[in-house]
Amino acid sequence: MTPRRAHLVAVGAACWLAAPHAQAQPTPPPDGIAVGEFWFRPRLELRVRGEYFHHPVETRGADTPVLDAHLRIPEGMDHQWVAHERARIGLEVERGVLSAAIVVQDARIAGYPSPLNVESLGEVPSTKFHAAYLEAHSTELRPSFMRLGRQEIAWGEGRILGTSDWWLVPRSLDAVRGRWVVRQFDFEAFAALLTPPGSVPPEYAQQGTVASGGGGRLGTGVQLYGLDAMFHFEPLLQFEVAGLARIARAPLPPSLLPSDTYVLDGRVFGERTGWSYAAEFAYELGRIARVDRRPSIAAWGATAHVDWQSTWFLRPKLTLSGSYATGDDGSKPNTIRAFDPILPDARAGLGQMGIYSWSNIVDAAFTVVTTPTDDLRIHLGYHYLRLADPGGAWFSASLFPVGQNPQNDAAFLGHELDVSATVVPFDSLTVRGGYGALITGEGARAILSGRPNGGPNLLSAAFLQVEMTAP
Repeated sequence: MTPRRAHLVAVGAACWLAAPHAQAQPTPPPDGIAVGEFWFRPRLELRVRGEYFHHPVETRGADTPVLDAHLRIPEGMDHQWVAHERARIGLEVERGVLSAAIVVQDARIAGYPSPLNVESLGEVPSTKFHAAYLEAHSTELRPSFMRLGRQEIAWGEGRILGTSDWWLVPRSLDAVRGRWVVRQFDFEAFAALLTPPGSVPPEYAQQGTVASGGGGRLGTGVQLYGLDAMFHFEPLLQFEVAGLARIARAPLPPSLLPSDTYVLDGRVFGERTGWSYAAEFAYELGRIARVDRRPSIAAWGATAHVDWQSTWFLRPKLTLSGSYATGDDGSKPNTIRAFDPILPDARAGLGQMGIYSWSNIVDAAFTVVTTPTDDLRIHLGYHYLRLADPGGAWFSASLFPVGQNPQNDAAFLGHELDVSATVVPFDSLTVRGGYGALITGEGARAILSGRPNGGPNLLSAAFLQVEMTAP
């Protein structure tokens, strides 16, 4: 046998021997425990956070709809201390193309004065299922799937649909959701139940179809429907188009009015060699049911940012960003122009303090994130804030009503300065701490005090958070 032929025979024999082994031993998932054909992935999380607020703004006694107007002057408060605790235990089970997951979450809060208004919808203290779903999926690297049950859903950068993990009780939805991946295209749709059907309160019985869901004894509740398409042409040029429809009928939470709200959202984004960018535009339309009229909705919001990862000393990442969202002072009773971001992430591009939302806002920001070591990250940020409509409502990042002064004609809210640090001494331990301050402008002081010249000159907040996970 010639040397060349011997070499070919050896290569062929090696391939033949390797082939059965490769089929019998597929690449295992990155974590988990194998038991026969099943993969089990347990998860434990514990997060503890302490916060201090000087002149807190989220102190009102009740939720108020974003699409409503004429809020009262907020209650003044000098100091507030809050302590959070969140514990989760979860398990994911997978066998072939089928999987299931369940996550039980316990959340507790304490503080002085009462911190309950700081949290969304007053859901604490609570022990509940944060996630519980069944899923069928394909086996590709970017899988298609169909999922049924309680789950987290976040689209894009979370501006109109996010999970808000910063909250003590993050958002999860009871939904049926599907994603279909075809080459460079991702298509996704979901239908979620925000409030189940039930008895219609008497005050809605005479408000017509929009308010009572047909005028019967039972209302259809609140549902959210979504369609999303993402196009990955190349790393520097990618597109996302999304649509949300929120159909609100009685019974409904106090933070909503009976309404039909539709949001059309488009986003272009990309990255290459240290640079990344994104630009997003959303238009909102629909109608609202009130006792005396049926105003229509016509609002919009836009946002953009550019990021550069430098190679300088301490490896700073520089970001320039800005956003705009329409507001409404209530002067046009037949049209609502306040942009409602539906279910936004409470910290998505909105500053560390969470003091403003993507509604009735004009902001410009510059942030720097440095990583002196692999275990340490430092964040510095500056935000210039104005109201799009000085007489309109001011909402926090959690869509909590700060207040409104219809006589206010000063748009300037102030300068926000943020600093925070994240330390990861072990893979299972993360420690974060930060401080933020808003140097208030004339517009903020007019809303907080009800007078053109009054109100605090400085709002501040500080936090320290410890998070442990296993595995």
